[in-house]
Amino acid sequence: MARCSVCNQRTGYIDTGGFHGRFRSGEPLQPFCPWCIANGKAAEKYDGYFNYFSFLALEESDLPAHIKKIPEDQLDELVFRTPRYSSLQGTEWFIHCHSPCIFLGKTKWVAIRNNPDIFNDINNDGVWFNGRKSEEELDAGWLEYWLTNEERVGYLFKCFHCGKYLLNVEYT
Repeated sequence: MARCSVCNQRTGYIDTGGFHGRFRSGEPLQPFCPWCIANGKAAEKYDGYFNYFSFLALEESDLPAHIKKIPEDQLDELVFRTPRYSSLQGTEWFIHCHSPCIFLGKTKWVAIRNNPDIFNDINNDGVWFNGRKSEEELDAGWLEYWLTNEERVGYLFKCFHCGKYLLNVEYT
């Protein structure tokens, strides 16, 4: 059982990826327990973050309008206290109702097909591909084609406030 590099405890749960911080030269990525991620001690100890947004380096006046409306405590939680999901194309975290959405996980066509709420939300708002909104008209056949192909995966999110489902699809 791996030991958390922050609290030095063996918890049985360890996150080992998706962190950007300062490690000693040549030192491999250190494992973190979920508790040290959630309380911010992992990001603090290694002066790093789990989720990066290119706009974080911009001046306040240059921030996109939808980001300016996110409460600072929510943005801090997402960046410094939320583990990143694994993605080859780079993580794209949805913002809806001026808040970061809940990441529900990877999904395929069968899960969407069997849940009309998910399908209707996705069909009404479009699907995102590698973080860019699709302008194409969607139908069940189109979604099935994209999400049954082994070279593609969908990442499903849900708005914390209104409950709307959002989907980002990318190549694996």
